[in-house]
Amino acid sequence: MLIAVLPGWLLSVDVGAAKVAAMSPVERASSINAIRGQFLQALAAAAVLSGAVLAWRQLQQSAAATREQLTVQREGQLTDRYTKAVEQLANDDPRCGSAASTHSIASPASRLRTA
Repeated sequence: MLIAVLPGWLLSVDVGAAKVAAMSPVERASSINAIRGQFLQALAAAAVLSGAVLAWRQLQQSAAATREQLTVQREGQLTDRYTKAVEQLANDDPRCGSAASTHSIASPASRLRTA
């Protein structure tokens, strides 16, 4: 309807019904086709713009998901390192290295709690 009826109506409103009636069929068809072309260009521009907006939103969501995955991985690595250090302390022959590694792991963990 937008492409079929509206261009003829706009032409009669813009130019005037008397002048449209005085136009040759070729001139009238050419004018209506020009209006249709402008409508189609506007629709294409709106489609491209909406596609760009949707792509940007998808990119933002993907970046947020990646940041969340990295945070979870860091926390998992910290937990693994802490568990290994505690296991080393639980051995019959504890070493100073395991105590130092426990301390180095606890420092970033305390920073995470305060943040």
